[in-house]
This record gives sequence, structure tokens and C-alpha cells, in this order.
Amino acid sequence: MKVQIKRNTVLVGILILNTLGILVIAYFCFIKQNQVYIDNISVFKQFDLTKELEKKKEEILTKRVQILVGMENKLDDIRVKIESNANDKLLLKEYSDLSNEYVSIKKDFEQENLQISTKFDNEIWTQLNQYIKDYGIQNNYILIFGVSGQGNIMYANDGLDATEEVIEYVNKRYQGKND
Repeated sequence: MKVQIKRNTVLVGILILNTLGILVIAYFCFIKQNQVYIDNISVFKQFDLTKELEKKKEEILTKRVQILVGMENKLDDIRVKIESNANDKLLLKEYSDLSNEYVSIKKDFEQENLQISTKFDNEIWTQLNQYIKDYGIQNNYILIFGVSGQGNIMYANDGLDATEEVIEYVNKRYQGKND
């Protein structure tokens, strides 16, 4: 009798393991893929917030270039006057002062431009990361790989590429259409 109970217990254990094995195989074969990848660069570039902030940055840079060009024109005008009257100390001082101011402003603009770019990029990535996380949760993904062409993932089936879907999702979220 004890041998029969042990044999039945072993058979039940084998049956349970076989059932679990079949369920695992079914899960991986028939259940929706729960890992995808996106092209980070494409998502970043095609995100509406990126386009808006790039436009804003371009406007700032254009105004700054106009200021510098205006200063360069004034310097050229003074230089022409100095060529006609090289002994005019007032003109020489004005040129020197304006030249120093130009160099200082140009340096400040370059530093501020870098800070603006960094600030905008951080703002964009912060928003994108949240939207991508929400997208993953909404679509029951356990993992979203971000690729950027730097060799992190050397190959992935195109069926796993969710880049276009993510771009559409993040832009709808940004526009307030997918809350």
C-alpha cells in the first residue's frame, strides 16, 4: 500500500511538472510578446515637445546672432573711422570697449546656449521617460529596450519594434489626447 501511495505521489508530481512545462511553453509561444524596443533617437526627434523646444531655442539663438551682428557692424563702422583718424583716442577707446563687450557677450551667449540645450534635453527626456513608462504599463510590457545605434542591441526582429507606436502615443499624451 505504501508503495502504491509513493507511486501515485510521484505520478502526480510528474503530471504537475508536465502541466507547468506546457503552460510555460504556451505562455512564451502564444501569449503576446511582452518585450519591445524603440529607437530612442527617432522618438526624441519626433516628439512634439522636442520640436517646440527646438523652435524656441532657434528663436533665442537667432536673436543672439542679431545682437552680435549688430555689434560687429558697429565695430566695423568704428574701425573705418579709426582708419581715417588713427590718432582719435576717443574712437580707439570706444572701439576697445565695444570689442571687449562683444567678446564678453559672445562668451556669455555660448555658455547660456549650452545651458539652454542641456535644460531642454533634460526636460524632453524627463517627459519622454514618463510617457514611455506609462505606455509600457498600459500595454503590459515588462521591458522596453531603448536603442540608439550604439551597439546595445545588435539585432532585433522588426516585429518587436514599437518606435512608431511610442511616437504616436507620446505625442498624443503630450497634446493631452491620451490622458
